[in-house]
Amino acid sequence: MSRGKIIIQLLWRISMDWDATMPEKTTTLRDRDLILTEPGIFFRVYGYWHPSEGYVCDPEYVPMSIFKSDTLLDRRIRKKGYCKFYGPEGVEFVNEKYPQFTVHYPPLDTNLVGVRHPDISEVLRTDKGLKKMLASPPDDLLADLLVELIGYLVENTSIRQSDLGIFGSLLAGIYHPQYSDLDITVYGKKTFEELRPLLLEWYAEPDGYLANEFVVEVEQFLEKPSPFTAITREEIIAHHRRKGIYGILPGARDPFLKVEFEPIRRFDEIDNLAEDAIMTPGDRITVRARITEHDDGYYMPSEYGIETLEVLNGDASASPTRVLNYIEQFRMMAFRDEEVLVSGVLEKVERKSTEYEQIAISYVPGWEANVLRTIDAVEY
Repeated sequence: MSRGKIIIQLLWRISMDWDATMPEKTTTLRDRDLILTEPGIFFRVYGYWHPSEGYVCDPEYVPMSIFKSDTLLDRRIRKKGYCKFYGPEGVEFVNEKYPQFTVHYPPLDTNLVGVRHPDISEVLRTDKGLKKMLASPPDDLLADLLVELIGYLVENTSIRQSDLGIFGSLLAGIYHPQYSDLDITVYGKKTFEELRPLLLEWYAEPDGYLANEFVVEVEQFLEKPSPFTAITREEIIAHHRRKGIYGILPGARDPFLKVEFEPIRRFDEIDNLAEDAIMTPGDRITVRARITEHDDGYYMPSEYGIETLEVLNGDASASPTRVLNYIEQFRMMAFRDEEVLVSGVLEKVERKSTEYEQIAISYVPGWEANVLRTIDAVEY
């Protein structure tokens, strides 16, 4: 059977269940949805905790006509003259050049980068983005491979197409067929916990359809030193390798084609802390701890339940029971019962029904000292 006929059959099969789980609140946005603003900046909706006036966001893509960088990477450049922000540079750029893009965040009683409702020009949702792409796929290699990948997942698991979406440059429509990645959203804890072990199994198969990015393509990650002082580049790679969310499609394209699977909360899994939480930052703290809950560590921001075993630096009387992480590298870093080293800012959290201490890991001054890693070497 020709590849074209396979794609047509897959489109028919995976479209059959599309509308079954569409959320009732069609205006609700969640992590990885995109907001386009008048200057042409695409903002990624960040996480799930948003004030009533708008959305906390991370600047994602920017027209090269308004942003220049001395560290321009080859893969930054997208169609339509866009490039991608990396690390904290998007927040720094928006704070300096477009300070109107802020929202007041009640839990911290501060302003964060975000987009207020009146400043939204267009909304691009991850679930609707995939539906649109599958209904009328562009005539290019990346679109063909996307259809093929979604079909493979639907054929080989109990996951439905409505459990999946797209994010990043694919969603924005500014991807480069030869250089952009396949970025897939996976909705719901149950769905992701079904998919992850299957991904790890597929990665282990010789000449399999998918391979583990951090097994196959390691050398490029070792070329630069770790941006964090308490974890080496080798340790970051080892942790990323077992997460299962970073894959490649071997032989699909030169250079190799990355595939990322991004866990996203279903709408009924969202608890909006912005509605009732007050977070009071303190000083830096470093602890040795045991992970008591890990399944909220799949998402961004990622949360972990911990039992503090020893305070290594900071307030010796503190006993944080949560970690709240805002840095991509530190999500899915540890699992239940593993001992970890955690360093960040100690915060007191007050909610209507509870109070607790947590360690916040984010891009605040001194972020290079932040860490969340297992104390023992991880095994894959």
